[in-house]
Amino acid sequence: MSALLCLLLAAAAPAPAAEGRAALFGSVPAGTATAEPLKLSLADAVARGLERNLGLLLAQQGLAGAEAARREALSALLPHLDGQVSAARQKISLEAFGFTGPGIPRLVGPFNVFDARLGVTQTVFDWSALQKDRRARERLSAAELGYRDTRELVVLVCGSLYFQTLAEQARIETARAQLSVAQALL
Repeated sequence: MSALLCLLLAAAAPAPAAEGRAALFGSVPAGTATAEPLKLSLADAVARGLERNLGLLLAQQGLAGAEAARREALSALLPHLDGQVSAARQKISLEAFGFTGPGIPRLVGPFNVFDARLGVTQTVFDWSALQKDRRARERLSAAELGYRDTRELVVLVCGSLYFQTLAEQARIETARAQLSVAQALL
């Protein structure tokens, strides 16, 4: 098509909410710029829009954040495993413990002490954790629906801009033909 198509595909239609508008107008640059216009099919235009639309990329990040929050809320309902490992080299004074006498050494050691402990805790019932998990699931569902909505909006806008560009290109060709007819008649 023309360079106009590339410029139009870089911007998408505004989102219904005011805070989402700026992101949908943006795109992420990729590749190198070319001096000549690119020939794009409708599928190419939509694919480029889906790859580079900033609003869609932000929606993906929001979806990943909602999934992380869901996993964090779920972790409060699962058993917690705690482990501790320590190692030390020690000497013990038998005199400090009251062992004195002939043939009993004053110090024992040095010797190595290794300690490994493992603990598991599980809450039987936690109403607030259950509610937090339910809210996180609902937020995840909303983020998934928001992502799908943003994706469909990008596809719709890319297709619409593609066809608008074709219509504008046809109008330009019609104006050029009318100009050449007018010049011939003159």
